[in-house]
Amino acid sequence: MDITDRAAGALLGMAVGEALGAPIEGLTTEEVLDKVGRVESYLDARRVQPYGRAGYFQRGVYEDETQLALVCADVVIRNGGFKPELFRDRLEELGQPIDGNAFGAFRRARRNFRTSVKRMLKGAPWTETGVNTAGSGAASRGVPIGVYYRDDRDGMVKASVEAALTTHRDPRAVASCAATAAAVAAFLKADPAKVDVKAWCADVAAAARAAEDLAEKDYAAMLAPGSQSCLHDFSDAVSRLPELIELDIEAAFERIIKTAAPRGSRPITSAVRGFALTAVMSSFWFVLTGLESYDATTYDAVSEGGSSDTVGALTGALLGALHGASKIPEPLLAGLKNREQVELRGRILGGAPREGLKSLLLLEAALTRPAPKPKKKGDAKGGRPAKPARGRGAARRPARARQPSARVVLKRVGNWLLASDKEFAPRRLRAQGSQSLAESTRFQSLRSRFSSEQLFVYFDIERAQQGWALVVQQEAEERARAEAAAAANAPPPKP
Repeated sequence: MDITDRAAGALLGMAVGEALGAPIEGLTTEEVLDKVGRVESYLDARRVQPYGRAGYFQRGVYEDETQLALVCADVVIRNGGFKPELFRDRLEELGQPIDGNAFGAFRRARRNFRTSVKRMLKGAPWTETGVNTAGSGAASRGVPIGVYYRDDRDGMVKASVEAALTTHRDPRAVASCAATAAAVAAFLKADPAKVDVKAWCADVAAAARAAEDLAEKDYAAMLAPGSQSCLHDFSDAVSRLPELIELDIEAAFERIIKTAAPRGSRPITSAVRGFALTAVMSSFWFVLTGLESYDATTYDAVSEGGSSDTVGALTGALLGALHGASKIPEPLLAGLKNREQVELRGRILGGAPREGLKSLLLLEAALTRPAPKPKKKGDAKGGRPAKPARGRGAARRPARARQPSARVVLKRVGNWLLASDKEFAPRRLRAQGSQSLAESTRFQSLRSRFSSEQLFVYFDIERAQQGWALVVQQEAEERARAEAAAAANAPPPKP
């Protein structure tokens, strides 16, 4: 058993699963079947999403749930364990507005997460940035936590609670993160051909219950008001998994909906809705009924639609941990953006040397497109212009009140990403003096704000080399012209 291959499989499997499911997120099962059939490759969202949404998706690119898991992985790797205050700081850094994106490098950030980011940008500590939500988005953070703390149950539970509470104040979301961590840890050590499903369910349920109890005991002030009534909802649901996996998909999903419906804040009619008691539980069902294959099971999971990004991410992560990165189809890995750095973080969490890490901030910012512009087309009734894009990465609206100053300004210029501690216009950038960066107090001040990053200024090496070659050529041509002119103007030699 190669633990580093399985650890890499957990993170790669999560990223691949989310990238597969993201373009069909929000569609019903029937719509998915009608538009694409079974999802077996990365999709062009223009095939399945309306114009106003299609521009937010990119082929082969994972989204915010994997992004948050990678932030969590970086905190653990760089600090030898999970630190909630550093996790909050890294989220704030990625959330700094970039041209065209109100929430920075995050892709399709949902409403509740956007609220947390706003609080971070205003300076709130991690204990005050959570939102009263039981959404399924906290669960993916359990993937890197489960890999790193695979032999430390107490550390795993504590890290899971703190990672979830940074954005989710509902104990069901907290428990889903711990359950995912325990599920990953168990699969890292399991024989794919001999998984003891009942023991696995009992272990995962115990981790969820431990997280619920720890949250109530040590973090009660951070929990949403009235949480006591739903404190053990998630662990109770996991404990019933052995019965659930005996059912076919229709009956199992009916059971999941029946259990979750009375506990949700809104009507629940889908087992793959983005709620801890639906999307996370459905992911567990897919995994436990499809242990033999990464790809076939992940394809089935994302093809259900709904919160297909979440379900794909969790299903892919667990099966990746069980089978390893080597069992994920190469075409899926080859088409995944940022594959190398995702895989590297998984291997380091699994015990490989910490070498070769690149700045997550710049990697993610480079992958995040500006929000698409609204389609300029009048409606059928009054010919009014289309409304601007809203939410999920829409362009920043004019400030209603004082906005906090950004910690860093990021600008795109083609394939370049430029960073500064002050506003600047790329066309007006000029070299100033010959002072080295080591001697620049302004540079050092900006650098200290990114203490977690090894490098935070990026430029395109290939373009730089091409530009330098052009400069050298132009200088050689100018010298040749100057020499020719000098020769032509030189007085004739004396006889």
